[in-house]
Amino acid sequence: MSDWVPLIIFVAVACLTFAVGVWLFVRTELKTDRTESVGTGSGSGRTKERRRMQAGDWFNAAVNLLIGLLLGSFVDGLVQLVTTGLWLSAVIITLLFGGLFLFMWVFDKVTDPLFSIGVRPAPKPQVKGRTPLLRLMSLPVGVLLGVVLARLGLDDKILGMIP
Repeated sequence: MSDWVPLIIFVAVACLTFAVGVWLFVRTELKTDRTESVGTGSGSGRTKERRRMQAGDWFNAAVNLLIGLLLGSFVDGLVQLVTTGLWLSAVIITLLFGGLFLFMWVFDKVTDPLFSIGVRPAPKPQVKGRTPLLRLMSLPVGVLLGVVLARLGLDDKILGMIP
């Protein structure tokens, strides 16, 4: 197979990941613009500002970046399997992970009503500001960074972070 095929697939995955990240960001922005307007009068349709990064946001952004690095390395490994003669292994791995995700989703839906603690929400929940941009974009940036580092041959160091 040509040496250009992995590069073409990498560019396609990178563009797709970036497009999904931008779509999630825009969807979140549109949803908050429609639902979270500040003010009481009809002329005050000002939207809420994005809140500042707090300690929990920094932690979540770091975890999302780490998960993105690992997912990027995984995506690069699947692309390498597809571009070689082991494409069937890539399909089987993807189906197994999809089945595991579906199983966990169904298990959560079935067990949540059985084991709920019965705590009712507060009558007026506290309204939070919009999620900080750095926290929103940490996962897509992590995936792109993981794919780039894997293409540079540093995926063994990325996977070496896992004990």
